Amino acid sequence: MKFRAFAAALLLTLLQQPARADFTTLAVLGDSLSDNGRLAEATAAATFGLFSVPSAPYFPGRFSNGPVWVDYYAAAHPDVTVVDFAMGGAFSGVLNGRDNAGDDELGAVPFFGSSLQTAVSGLNTQLPQVPNVSGSGTSFVLWIGANDINSALDIGFANPRDVVPTSLSNVGNAIGTLLALGANDVYVGNLPDLGRTPDGIASGRAADLSAATIDFNNGLLALVGGAGAKVHLVDMFTPFNFLLAHAGDFGYTDTTTSCVDGLLDSTACANPQDHLFWDNIHPTTGVHAVMAQVFTNSFAAAPVPLPGGALLMAPLSAWLVTRRRARHAGRAAALSPPAPGEKC
Repeated sequence: MKFRAFAAALLLTLLQQPARADFTTLAVLGDSLSDNGRLAEATAAATFGLFSVPSAPYFPGRFSNGPVWVDYYAAAHPDVTVVDFAMGGAFSGVLNGRDNAGDDELGAVPFFGSSLQTAVSGLNTQLPQVPNVSGSGTSFVLWIGANDINSALDIGFANPRDVVPTSLSNVGNAIGTLLALGANDVYVGNLPDLGRTPDGIASGRAADLSAATIDFNNGLLALVGGAGAKVHLVDMFTPFNFLLAHAGDFGYTDTTTSCVDGLLDSTACANPQDHLFWDNIHPTTGVHAVMAQVFTNSFAAAPVPLPGGALLMAPLSAWLVTRRRARHAGRAAALSPPAPGEKC
């Protein structure tokens, strides 16, 4: 009861903050955590519509069982044009000859391997698609790096920590490119703890993945701090750990196993609403709703002071209130997501 009262107070404080109105377009660059259909479209086009990645039981074009954070944000802010360049599997750049975590597997698909490898890409391909936006009121979200660390061993690095310096260099170059193209602001997301995903736990390298995450986030903090007033850090590490620590308060009973066993699993569990993770690395749609609130809070005007850590907890508190109301009413989700396949 004390937590619920605190959550309600935090939510009221958050709702009293004025929305930031200095951008009319939000462009998103990143990987599967932000992809709202680009990888599915690219793989379908490369195979003449024979198949796409991801496919059912995944929500159409999303690496989850429902909308991703970009969808939630777009639905809640119809006055903002959202343009999504993010693609599932994207690396921060070219790493040992690859720019996407799916390069090797897709390249092995009979008849279509070469076309699929060309169709999927990384941040290095997303950036050239961004036009000069000077004077257009465009801000950017840049959220990338998880695939670099998760795939480090597969692409020839001895330890996940070894890829971090290259990843940070790529992110720094991307920030510079977006500023040169006239960005109003660039919001750079750090990473949740990759050692605490089902894949990380099962890998036997959880400690290495967590250490690489911390290395990346510490480096990103320094990078953003030296990039100027238009560049802002969005902390996803702290809310994610808070969510894991208080999963029961949010209605989650399983934080260590997934609902589906990867992209090739055609059968989902019967209770995805109880799982924090949809597959071995991607969260369920309820967590994406929290992510959307974290980003929204980062876009907001400077908030009034709150108790230490409370600002990071406010989006989670909001989701707790709505999720509990939904469960009490017998519904699976409190938010009204876009219809399947609907674009931002």
